Amino acid sequence: MQPIPRLQSNELSEHVQSRVELSELETHPHPHIVIDNFLPNGLYQQILETWPQWDDFRFPFSEKIGVIDFSLDGSLSSCSVPEPIARLRTAIFYCAMPLIAPYFLPFLGLYFDSFYEDGRAAPANIKSSDLFVSRDFIIERKEQSVLNAHIDDIRNLFTLIFYCAENSDRPDLGTMLYRQTSEAGATLDYYQESRYQRGAQFAGHVGVKCEFEKLVPFTPNKLFVMLGGLHPWHGQILDDHGFSRKTYNAFITLERERMEKLLPRWMVRYTFGDD
Repeated sequence: MQPIPRLQSNELSEHVQSRVELSELETHPHPHIVIDNFLPNGLYQQILETWPQWDDFRFPFSEKIGVIDFSLDGSLSSCSVPEPIARLRTAIFYCAMPLIAPYFLPFLGLYFDSFYEDGRAAPANIKSSDLFVSRDFIIERKEQSVLNAHIDDIRNLFTLIFYCAENSDRPDLGTMLYRQTSEAGATLDYYQESRYQRGAQFAGHVGVKCEFEKLVPFTPNKLFVMLGGLHPWHGQILDDHGFSRKTYNAFITLERERMEKLLPRWMVRYTFGDD
């Protein structure tokens, strides 16, 4: 895991700051923020031009879904980290998150209420120094797939997706946001029972009913940040065999000391893998 550093003062951070300041937190169907033109256009074009070759990816899910996981060894697996992608990570973790996290302060209770039933208050503040990148990776999908309504791993205080679209021809391939319609929802039991692996919880697997509410369009140079917890149902559909959907994804959790003070002990074990 990597800590979220403090804001850096340079040309990249100034651009990112201006884009964040022009964006607004949206609360429907759950708290999220969408930042268009997140990177300077020149840097964004360099990301597209230096995107790793297909042979550089690993294929943990399918031979048509390539993943390069930064969190495995801090590098781009079998290839060196292209400088533009390294700068994207800098833009997100050094520049954007210290500015984005405060937007979510009024809604942190939605996350922390997932763990407690006694009404205890969420923390009054979350600083960038309280956050860790638990996992980040790039993924390229080249096959038809349906990612049904799900919530991400409960460890994730924030989920981030950066769209690496070459054009705006397929906005329908963006992230679909759902509203839960059934009274019964996701539960923490899913994560506490040893037979389950860490990961997503799908609505259809746990008897939760959802309705589609909103699409975050798949268009170039867009950053989507969503609050975690047991409520932010989302998904994605790729219906074109000839299309490559490229994204950078990251999951952010609390650093250990902060988590030990705010969340149950089992969450610390679940996140950091020890007693």
